[in-house]
Amino acid sequence: MSSLGKPSAKNLTSGPTNIGTPTPPPPRPVASDIKVLLANDPSPIKSQRDARTWLEKKGCILVAEPYDRRKLVHVLLLAALTSKQQELRNTSIAVALLLDNVISDHVSEAIADMVVTKALSRIEGAATKLNSSADFAAAADARQAEALLALDKATEHLSGVSASLDALLQSAPANLGNPVEQPPRPTWAAIAASAPAQRSPTAPQPRANFNPTASADDTRLQQWFLRDARTVLVIVDPTDGTSPTDMSATGNSALHDKLNSHLGDIDQANVAVRTVEEGEEPEHGAPKTHAVGLSYRDRGAYVLEFISADATNRFRKYSADETWDIVTATFGRTASVKPKTYNIIARFVPCHGRFNPQDQTHLRTIEDENNLEPNSITSATWLKAAEKR
Repeated sequence: MSSLGKPSAKNLTSGPTNIGTPTPPPPRPVASDIKVLLANDPSPIKSQRDARTWLEKKGCILVAEPYDRRKLVHVLLLAALTSKQQELRNTSIAVALLLDNVISDHVSEAIADMVVTKALSRIEGAATKLNSSADFAAAADARQAEALLALDKATEHLSGVSASLDALLQSAPANLGNPVEQPPRPTWAAIAASAPAQRSPTAPQPRANFNPTASADDTRLQQWFLRDARTVLVIVDPTDGTSPTDMSATGNSALHDKLNSHLGDIDQANVAVRTVEEGEEPEHGAPKTHAVGLSYRDRGAYVLEFISADATNRFRKYSADETWDIVTATFGRTASVKPKTYNIIARFVPCHGRFNPQDQTHLRTIEDENNLEPNSITSATWLKAAEKR
């Protein structure tokens, strides 16, 4: 007795069978096959030109009317609904050729648009870079022109200064710098017997440090340097009990007289020491270290102005010598002379390196490696704080 059921495992795994095997689809024709089939077809339409001519004869598309994919679809639909089988076949071939042309044109236009867009983007970037380069070159040319103008102006100024120095050297007397012989002192008899000598007036000689060709700014800067060389700043602590308490004009005048009296005693003492050491008195007598001005500033400092730069230098030496004790004796125990400093900007210093401007050891190292005087760098700081960079 037979029964229906599932096939045995042996039958399933014994090998390939024809049951359930799909039929492979026929190969699709390629473009060359389509051209061959179209050439052998009995239809009168062989190209896109033939397709347009045939459709125009049928009245589907006018000669002056442009065609697109929607109109071609409408033509194909109308032919499928109203035409015969051969005419429908011819219409399908014509519409297919025209659609192929439209699609090819559309793809070509899309590719052309992409190429143009890409080229324009590259050209715009290059144009932007060229404009930036042109602006940079123009700015560099402007800076060079300004530098050349400044150099020309400086050259003209130096030429004028050289001419003025030559004129001063030519107008100076030949015996300048030689000691002038003092004539013998006349007696009263000689004065009474001699007639008064007629002296011809002489033209005044220009000052050695006067330059008539200098500009007003240069003259003002020169005067500032001359005055700066004759001034000293003394820092005091107003809260110190030994500091001066009377800051009025009367108090400053009394302090001025006290300072000059002390300086005169020091000058005389120095002359006596030199006389003992050298065995003779100085040829020009005792130097005069005299302050011509003394004024108080609200920030706790006195400004001293001396008669000359040499007097200023002598005062600084006296203030540094503990023997004389001139600053603390005049202005109090906490008074000190502020060093004459100048601000200098050092470029290209690494901000994240080992250098610390607050470390005095680093400042002394810089002085030692650059052959500077010890303690010539009083302080250092960053031009821009680290937290604000």
